[in-house]
Amino acid sequence: MVGTRRTYRGGSIANFVIVGIILALGLVGGLYYLKNRGADVRKDVAIAEYEQQKTKDENSKTEADSKKTDEQATKPEAGVNERANTSNELPTTGPSSLSNLVAIFFLSMAFSYYLSSIYQRSRF
Repeated sequence: MVGTRRTYRGGSIANFVIVGIILALGLVGGLYYLKNRGADVRKDVAIAEYEQQKTKDENSKTEADSKKTDEQATKPEAGVNERANTSNELPTTGPSSLSNLVAIFFLSMAFSYYLSSIYQRSRF
């Protein structure tokens, strides 16, 4: 008769759960930090570009005003109406759901490995 011998090399389930929770918290914290840091960087870049464009427009406007004659001053410019309709809100960019999908993927993989380890332990 062949006897089965149980070896507990994998550790206890409490260790697995604690390590899993620590890794999950680290993953969620890292994603939260990256999301907030990325939003701050995008906001800073957009503000800098807006201010640069604003000073560029002001410089071109002052140069154009100094060179205009009375006849040209009465004619409306074509691009003025387009710039007047833009809002002051910054555009949102980037896939916001991608980080959520990555987190769900890693959590599901960890859960599947956990289930497979339970299955492997019950076989012996």
